[in-house]
Amino acid sequence: MNFIKKNIISIISITFLVVYTIFGMFIYYKDYDRKEQQKVYDRCINDTEFYELKKGSCDELKNYEHLTDDAYTIFYSVFRVYEPTFPLIYILPLFVIIPSIWQVQKEISSNYAKNYLTRDSYKSYFKRMVKSVYKHAWILPVYCLIIFLVSYLFSGHLDYSFSIDHSYATYGIDKLNLGLLFILGLIFNVFIHSLAYCNLALICARKNKSLILTVLETFLFWYLIVLGIEIIGV
Repeated sequence: MNFIKKNIISIISITFLVVYTIFGMFIYYKDYDRKEQQKVYDRCINDTEFYELKKGSCDELKNYEHLTDDAYTIFYSVFRVYEPTFPLIYILPLFVIIPSIWQVQKEISSNYAKNYLTRDSYKSYFKRMVKSVYKHAWILPVYCLIIFLVSYLFSGHLDYSFSIDHSYATYGIDKLNLGLLFILGLIFNVFIHSLAYCNLALICARKNKSLILTVLETFLFWYLIVLGIEIIGV
């Protein structure tokens, strides 16, 4: 119970992300699902007249073990294709920035920091503050891991050959050949980004007593950095 109380903002953040994303996936798949190829393949096997009419397509489909979206393609599409969910990618930093700086900002606003420094050293307080901020860097990596597992439940397989051969939205073949190592690498990359969000939030919090201003500054500062990197072509 104490853990929940101390991490309530983080728990709310990841719960919202997971529930909203899964709901968006269900909404999307209600209207579109690439199971149509499987239905065509079943007709190829069971309907001789249909097979003769579509012999070329039927013979091609026989080369694939799976004809539905693979877990990698679904996971990619969550953030790049599905209309209910892909806008999330642009605001994901907020789900780390707000929880990470919430308690620190309250302490700064209430002069708790000044009172603390009368009892202990600045070094001790700084370590405590950094630890408090960094402990929220797990939110997005865990979120990505959960969504990949849900993508696998939606799909039931990791066979990306049909997606690659037919140019469905997915990652490059060089990345997919790494298998689950690629997903682990992607999650680690998300963790590094989350640490960057925490650092920026900590820097911006020093200048503000308002949580809203700190969050907005951190968010804008991050996208200025991204824009700068894009411009110089790093």
